[in-house]
Amino acid sequence: SFEEMEPAWERYWAVFSKYGYKETQLIDTETGWTTVAGGAAITNQAPILIKKYAYQLSRGVQGVMLYDLLSDGPDPKEGEHHYGIVSWDRTIKPAYAAYNFFIHQLGGAKPVAATDLRQPVPLTEFQQGGDRVALVWNQKDAMERPVRLSGFPGEAQVCDLYGNPLRKIKSGDGFPVTGLPSWIRIPGFNGALKLEGGRLSAEVVLGAPAGEWAELKPTWSVD
Repeated sequence: SFEEMEPAWERYWAVFSKYGYKETQLIDTETGWTTVAGGAAITNQAPILIKKYAYQLSRGVQGVMLYDLLSDGPDPKEGEHHYGIVSWDRTIKPAYAAYNFFIHQLGGAKPVAATDLRQPVPLTEFQQGGDRVALVWNQKDAMERPVRLSGFPGEAQVCDLYGNPLRKIKSGDGFPVTGLPSWIRIPGFNGALKLEGGRLSAEVVLGAPAGEWAELKPTWSVD
């Protein structure tokens, strides 16, 4: 899973750095997620895949190899048969659509800001030509939480991980994020972005600690 991968990579970075290697010299030769259990596992495969790719490519890793494109067999009880993002019978899984849009968003792009998992809602940034492309999700608890993004001119397009348009935002607008990654594309921008996150209204009422959150002033609302 993504949560299992991240601490392992953090250990790897330290070892690689010790011996003089840089992330740009690395290739992840196998990463994936089986959908052998069906049900939720089918839809979980897509966000896990996108988070893994974004996390590593944002650090300059030059290649990430997916395990795998086509599932290896039809056995419903064999996990190794269901790692593909296309089923054995050639049925397209949600992860295929998410991967297809990922390529569309980041083809030829360069990393700008690496995924920082110390933040409840990490902001991952790439530059694709003249456009800034960012990825956000709620890593804290996967619930729907409000954020606002500022520092850019004009309008930005927010899409879900499959490329479905969700909303257009201007600098300082608030919008909700969940545990599913959302894409943000800002045309003609190559500057500094600022992402702020708020707490759920229930947490404010119950007096739950904000933790690392920068609590937002109630001057805006989320649909």
